[in-house]
Amino acid sequence: PATLLRIPGTPASGPATLDGYELTKQGRGMEALTLDLLCSAIGGFIGVLILMLVAPPLAKFALRFTNFQYFWLGIFGLSMSASLSAGKPMNGIISAALGLLVATIGMDVTTGLPRFTGGNMELLEGVGFIPAMVGLFGLSEVLKNVADPKLLQQSSIPEFGKISLLGGMRIVLKNKLTVLKASIIGTCVGALPGAGADIASWVAYGMEKKTSRTPEEFGRGSVRGVIAPTSANNAALGGTWIPALVFGVPGDSITAIVLGAMLMYGLRPGPLIFQENLTLVHGIFAVGLISQFLLIIVGMLGIKIFGTILKLPRNIVMVIVLIFSVIGSYAIRN
Repeated sequence: PATLLRIPGTPASGPATLDGYELTKQGRGMEALTLDLLCSAIGGFIGVLILMLVAPPLAKFALRFTNFQYFWLGIFGLSMSASLSAGKPMNGIISAALGLLVATIGMDVTTGLPRFTGGNMELLEGVGFIPAMVGLFGLSEVLKNVADPKLLQQSSIPEFGKISLLGGMRIVLKNKLTVLKASIIGTCVGALPGAGADIASWVAYGMEKKTSRTPEEFGRGSVRGVIAPTSANNAALGGTWIPALVFGVPGDSITAIVLGAMLMYGLRPGPLIFQENLTLVHGIFAVGLISQFLLIIVGMLGIKIFGTILKLPRNIVMVIVLIFSVIGSYAIRN
């Protein structure tokens, strides 16, 4: 949905909407999805390899991050908002400021008192990532289509396009440095406890745009704008396992759940797990590698199915999008 409908399924897939959806509007949706699929698999594969090779030293480096380093990482992320707004840095700065204001809603972590909730108990946990991004990307696209009746009579996507895995691999190999750089960024950011793929994908996208010789192409259908965040996204998943396995500190919410399950079975993650349960560690490595190959197989089937569905008239698709956006935003917070 991030590529075809401009509706990110997770916060980490947010950057993929910027260029992926533009490629879809140009009739290159299949190309964008194939690149998403291949780069996700390659990025995940690189992330697991780095996990296998440098888990102990990289985890020690990640745990040296103090509040000082996290503060500047946050400032770096906010500064990206100016560079991501093509030709309009002030718009990006204003958007970042509005985002910070929204982030202040909820329980004050310092005083433990409600802040800007208006007496609404539902806002004590703050505004969630998914509901906010569904509103910003998904519902805004629905409203834009409703505002123009002519669009509603068209197919949801103009042309799906055709591209094979071989054609996608040619594009990936042509941009192999982007894949490698984004995967390394994703793994390193993922190794920071609490950072995860959500931050890694945005950092990789911003870095790729800043170092590009043609930054004006980003946001208008650049393949590198698709390759960078998707590679970093899955590579970060390997990075999150570095502090989780070596020190028992979850890198994100997913590894936190898995660590909880491990403790339920009497398995204690930490430095000793490499000595006492080496078979389990090797099993995690093997599953991480095998899942990347399965991702390509299942992903290709999914691309064909969803591509066919999205050839329906746009008025039908927009109703489906609206219903599932509202249900999903509600269900994710129970």
